[in-house]
Amino acid sequence: LCELSFQKTHHLRNPYNDNLPVKISRDCQELEPFIGEQLASLLYLEPDSELTAMLVAAEAKREE
Repeated sequence: LCELSFQKTHHLRNPYNDNLPVKISRDCQELEPFIGEQLASLLYLEPDSELTAMLVAAEAKREE
């Protein structure tokens, strides 16, 4: 999807993982929903993010 610097996530802590920073987690680590939304928003705002194109394609397919 895109690359996101750990520096941009330093303020995000996951209460489902002993309140550790989200950068310290395992693959498939469950995130508290609000933290997941914040992380997704950061990914969406990255200039090289493919999320916008994916969203447009999904909406176009749904309208078919």
